[in-house]
Amino acid sequence: MKKICNWFIHNASMQKKLIISYIILVSIPLCILGIHSFSAANQNLLDQTEVTMDNNLHRMCQEADAIFQRETDFTKYLAYNLEFRQTLEGNAYNGSAIAQSLNKTVEPVFWYFITSDENLKMIKIVTPNTASDIGSFLESAEPYEDTVWYKKHEKDFNTEWTVEEDGKLYATRTILDTATTSRRIGVLRAEFYLNRILEPFDTMDYLDNGIVIKDGNGQVIYTKKIADEQMEQKIEAYIGENPEDASVLNKEYILKEASMEKVDWKIYYFIDRNTISEQIYSIIFSTIIVVLICVGLTLVVIGVLSRVIGQRILQLRDQAERIANGGLP
Repeated sequence: MKKICNWFIHNASMQKKLIISYIILVSIPLCILGIHSFSAANQNLLDQTEVTMDNNLHRMCQEADAIFQRETDFTKYLAYNLEFRQTLEGNAYNGSAIAQSLNKTVEPVFWYFITSDENLKMIKIVTPNTASDIGSFLESAEPYEDTVWYKKHEKDFNTEWTVEEDGKLYATRTILDTATTSRRIGVLRAEFYLNRILEPFDTMDYLDNGIVIKDGNGQVIYTKKIADEQMEQKIEAYIGENPEDASVLNKEYILKEASMEKVDWKIYYFIDRNTISEQIYSIIFSTIIVVLICVGLTLVVIGVLSRVIGQRILQLRDQAERIANGGLP
């Protein structure tokens, strides 16, 4: 370094000194500007990614909530069939009367919904008012008396969405008597295709995103994996430790969390930040290209200016030397 400084001070020509000085003066601001531009572009990319993730998560939840609302309305409508409820209530253990009511008012409606609703797979009514199964949809409650869902819907009259251990999605609703006593006369249980209900989440593909869905009991009912298994395990571990407020942005991943309105589910939507690296690399490459172009143009301009200024300085030096040697004009 010392040799370079000595050369620059004592041996370098005037033109080289001008070129080097100008390059140093111009390159430093250009480098600072390039670093600032990269930092700003990188931050804008992260901000844009977060906004896009927020919008995607909101849209997925809205679409899924709309599906659940529609199916909940259908389930409620099916459970409120007045004529069938009157028959089931007034003709307990009368298989003939119940069968006639099923054939007339229930089965045609049920078959219509099953054939017209692509999400609906199966419907059944479980009732204590019959000792044996009747038709395609009515079953005796005796085999189900010890099940959790049947016991729960003795007092819970709302539609409940659950994913059972076998991975099947059910909507369960109590069928009440026609009086005002709120007495249970049966339970309607409809099975839906889980993969079709979750289609808004399954079709989301943004920067190789991952998704985890948990029900109100903390059970994982759906997972969309990312390429990096270790990163996915790390994210799932963080979700397990912070189920209520899991949204986070760190150096490894971006995680967003939201709750659905129509069902007691939580959605965890995440992206491995390594998938953003390609876009960051393109920003770095563009920044370097711009800086190099600016430095190149600066070298050309400095070369021309130094030559013009240097020639005049050299002419003045030559004239001074001639004067000093007595060569007055």
